[in-house]
Amino acid sequence: MTEPLGFCEEPKQVLSSLLISKENNSMIGISSQKLDPPTLVTVVKEIILDSELVFLLAPFDATGHMLNCTVLKFSEIQSVVPFTSKFVNPLLKKIEGKSSWQQQLYFSLFPTDEFRF
Repeated sequence: MTEPLGFCEEPKQVLSSLLISKENNSMIGISSQKLDPPTLVTVVKEIILDSELVFLLAPFDATGHMLNCTVLKFSEIQSVVPFTSKFVNPLLKKIEGKSSWQQQLYFSLFPTDEFRF
C-alpha cells in the first residue's frame, strides 16, 4: 500500500527540510504561490540570511523544466515535501558520458554546477 506524500506546513519542519535539502543536495517538493506550477520538486542551492531567510533554488526542477522563480523568502513557502533522493539535473543526466557539444554548452552556461562527468 502506498502512503500519501507528507507535506510539512509547520514552520520548524519546513525550515528543517529546506536546510537538509541544501546540506545533502536532496530533492524537496516546495509549494509557493510564486512558483508556476505552485508545487514542484527541486533542490535548495543556497540559503541567505537577509532581513529574513532567503532560499536560492536550482534553476531546474526534477523534470528538467526551468523554474520561473529561483529565489523564495521563507514567508513565501507554504509547505514542503522532503525526499531523500539526491538531486541530479535531468539535462545533465541526458548528456552524461557524452563528449558532446551539449555538454560543453551546458558547462559554459552553468560553470559552477557541482555535478561533473
